[in-house]
Amino acid sequence: MTNRNVLVLDGNQVKFRLESERKASTDLVHIDWLRFTVLLRNVVPTFETLPVFTPTKNDKWGRYLETVSFESDNYNYLSGPAQAIIIRNTIEGFEQDHKDPQYIGACSQAFDLAREVAQTLGEGFTVNPELKPGQDFYKYRISIDRCGHECAWVGFLAAGNGRAKASQDQSLHVNIQGHACTFGQLGWPKKMANLIDTHAGKITRVDLALDFFDGLGVDMEQLVEDYRSGIFKVYGKNPASSLAGDWANGHGRSLYIGSRQSGKITNIYEKGDALFGVESASPWVRVELRYGDQNRVLPTDVLRSGDSFFAGASDWHAIMLSAAGSHQLATNIPCNKKLEKQTCIAEVTRNLRWLRDSAKATFVAALTYMDYDTLLEYLTPNQTLLPGRLKKFAESELHSAYASVIDSFKTVGGGSARLQLAA
Repeated sequence: MTNRNVLVLDGNQVKFRLESERKASTDLVHIDWLRFTVLLRNVVPTFETLPVFTPTKNDKWGRYLETVSFESDNYNYLSGPAQAIIIRNTIEGFEQDHKDPQYIGACSQAFDLAREVAQTLGEGFTVNPELKPGQDFYKYRISIDRCGHECAWVGFLAAGNGRAKASQDQSLHVNIQGHACTFGQLGWPKKMANLIDTHAGKITRVDLALDFFDGLGVDMEQLVEDYRSGIFKVYGKNPASSLAGDWANGHGRSLYIGSRQSGKITNIYEKGDALFGVESASPWVRVELRYGDQNRVLPTDVLRSGDSFFAGASDWHAIMLSAAGSHQLATNIPCNKKLEKQTCIAEVTRNLRWLRDSAKATFVAALTYMDYDTLLEYLTPNQTLLPGRLKKFAESELHSAYASVIDSFKTVGGGSARLQLAA
């Protein structure tokens, strides 16, 4: 029997959640999907910080039935008693991997990150102790569930030996699906933005959805004609387009503007048909803008002000946002020629936020109890000691980026950046 999408099973509850979120938020735009990566820390935990896997017997599908002992308080967030019976799919190479320090470090940090993500999403989200085969080129994944359904996961270690293996082995990947986005606690996107900044993470995909529950005011057929007339042009160029759904009978239609390859695509579709069925004749239309990290650096502020970044996609997006009742100033996400400079600035901003939010106590203690000459001698500049995300930039680019970011701190908060970081 085919598993049905849990969201389709309760369309009314989905709509209620979205309407409640809109009333409680300053934004009309809903975050409908989020993916981001973080780098693994260099510290490798000991065996005692991981679940201890003890194979006992196989079930009829050839999977191990295992007893898992949690030897550390680090895992008290997992539901159930200290001893739990789980089922783990047989994964090729696991018996070798689970003794490898690289696996131990990655698995431990993946569980920790999954716990943080689940807590940020709110009540009802739990970390599943079953280790599962990975997806999207990651070898393993740890699931985050709600009501028994996987709605997010954290992947770790590369599944293959391709060119991306080295970078994937050094990263954790978080995929938060639409179900989790819909049923997360109010305000979760802003909290998730703070979590990503704390871990110096990088957003690789974010979907911004603008719902018109009572209809868009323009027929889907008319939108196609509007596209042909050039209403969706960006910098004088009409983006690519495609159609999906039953256009002959006027049901379940989708109009795609842009392309995933370019890192920006908009799907205008009949959401009511998808949730309630065509017989409901629901007028609900959704405009869903997907940003990818192709040719762009996606700032975490996109989670803090979805309306602004939705409006910044094009003039048409700004008009739609205004029609829905929001008049936020548009914020564009630059690409192409501006990418290199913006990438450096974004990475420096993340680094300074981490210094302020995660290492502030140590930083303030050093400023308080060490004179500057001693502090500078103790922290002798060394290009090889730079954070991994900053090593790819030249010294001149870093000097320029730090100056730009420090100036922005002064502009926003007033006073010196030194005082702001230490405050």
